[in-house]
Amino acid sequence: MARGLNPNSLVKLHVLTGELSGKILSNSSIRQSLALQYNMDIEVHLEVDTGEWLPSHISLKELDFEIKSWRELVNKIYNYSLNPKTEIQEGTPVPNEPVATGALIAQGQHYPLKATQICFEQFDNTHKLATSLTCTVDFTPYGYSPVTLTFNVPLVVDGVVIQGDINQMTYPDTATAETMARKFLQLDDYQSYIVDDVVIYVPIMR
Repeated sequence: MARGLNPNSLVKLHVLTGELSGKILSNSSIRQSLALQYNMDIEVHLEVDTGEWLPSHISLKELDFEIKSWRELVNKIYNYSLNPKTEIQEGTPVPNEPVATGALIAQGQHYPLKATQICFEQFDNTHKLATSLTCTVDFTPYGYSPVTLTFNVPLVVDGVVIQGDINQMTYPDTATAETMARKFLQLDDYQSYIVDDVVIYVPIMR
């Protein structure tokens, strides 16, 4: 059995920084239509009973908040199932209810993680969004029971990248990117920028 972090040694989770970013993308190879997906990345330190602090990372991917503006996140609560119902699509079980999956990355190991609740609160005076999360980390591959973590993090709400079909070698041009963005974003709440030929819609914080 691979050696991993002993969750029984954990004393405290120290949250450093967090970021919420989005992508508008599709995947023609699996017939995935255009969608807006959010990713949440959180830097943490795990304090263990030896007194050591382990630099670590919590990541949640492909989140669907069903919003058109970053403003709609305020006071929103999203609940998720640890064991979602599934349906078979092309021979593969696919969840048919919302899920929030990702990983805790510590000491070079990836531990599967599922959020059961994401609670967005208010923006502070530095334009960070107060957020609380409840997540369960699966340590069973290493011989330990799952561990539930509940913590708060001030999130920087970053931009939305217009990626288009991930199988294409180039990103959409400006006009195509705007057409895609209008399907998913309230454009009055965003400012578009071009960085290395990539169109990004960044929240306008007033």
